Amino acid sequence: MRLAKLNRTWACLYLCGLFALAGCGAKPAANPNAPVQAMTNHGAPVTMAEAEEFTKKLDAALLASDMAALNELIPTEEILLHGVKGLNASDASIQGFIRGMRKSGGMSTQLADVVQSGGVYKLLRIRDVNRRPQPIYRMQTPDGAVNYHEYSLIRYPNGNIGAEDVYIMLMGETFGQFMRRLAIMGMAIDNKSIFASFSPEDQLYVKHQKEIMRVLEGIKSAGPPTGAYQNFRALPVELQKSKAFQVIGLQLAQKVGNDEYLQQMKDYQQFFPDDPSLSLVQIDYFILNNMNQELYDNVVKLETALGGDPYLKLYKAYALYALDKAAEGQKVFADAFAEDSSLQSHLVNYVGLLIMQKKHAAAVQLIKWGEGEKFLELDLANLRENPEASDFVASPEFADLEKWYTEN
Repeated sequence: MRLAKLNRTWACLYLCGLFALAGCGAKPAANPNAPVQAMTNHGAPVTMAEAEEFTKKLDAALLASDMAALNELIPTEEILLHGVKGLNASDASIQGFIRGMRKSGGMSTQLADVVQSGGVYKLLRIRDVNRRPQPIYRMQTPDGAVNYHEYSLIRYPNGNIGAEDVYIMLMGETFGQFMRRLAIMGMAIDNKSIFASFSPEDQLYVKHQKEIMRVLEGIKSAGPPTGAYQNFRALPVELQKSKAFQVIGLQLAQKVGNDEYLQQMKDYQQFFPDDPSLSLVQIDYFILNNMNQELYDNVVKLETALGGDPYLKLYKAYALYALDKAAEGQKVFADAFAEDSSLQSHLVNYVGLLIMQKKHAAAVQLIKWGEGEKFLELDLANLRENPEASDFVASPEFADLEKWYTEN
């Protein structure tokens, strides 16, 4: 299962928006990495009860694909306009950027598409951060990509409670910060004064815009990913080291093959050893390298950062099984299912991971426990026909499993 995926929406935002502000005026001191200032809250601070009502409205709007309600709850254009505030950009240029964002669908469309296509957008909790309630959601796409979003809420001038910004864990920054960077990079293309104020690394975004576009078009393309990944690896190393391109590289490498994916995750670990997103990114790395104690410790760290998530307990339980601690793993699986019964359907995935890692005895233990607890119903005939399970099917552990099914 892959966690580190960049949804195509973000690539579209790059493609449609990055160069939309070219030619506008800007203050020379604009810094693409400067933090976005907080918006003004109009009226009383948002209460916990109002935050709970926000989440109920968000859940209902996503379920109904009510874009009007979603755009009110997550006012993407307001977030964008606030992000570029103070850049002295012309109205025409800003409107061009907004048009690019609308063309891509924006964050609300992305979330609605995930839910409508069978994915999950689940509220984990609302936590108090400096006396401000902040809802945390897990986004889980149908193809297994996982990300976490944390909302900062404010009261807008019309009295509505909406998102001031959204922290995207995989990106390691907020949506507003991401959009501000795109805007400033776009402005620098034809504005020599702002270009000169950039660091050498930031100037590379402008100097290599054509090469960047080829990489980003590769993400949108449904064709073979090899060429797009080669284009990515051909970018200057300084560009490849940037957070945005490391995430893009992960998605492209994942499509090419495990060797490329592992190498890209190694790069991410090297370039961003202390980044909050690393714990999320390297789950796959530890699984693919059969580093089960590291996987367990990493998930504990991620749980602490999020305040917990029953979905993450599945990885802890898997790691315990792989470490020959089946009894502990059973308890963690059971705890996860007690918190969220919909996660029971994922148990077969972890059986598959144990088989892939040639942990045959652990796989049999998990199958027997899952069948006994009615969490799992395995088809041995399908398993026999699966070429990826051939070693398992030829093992004495599988013979023992067949005998167990016959007797039970």
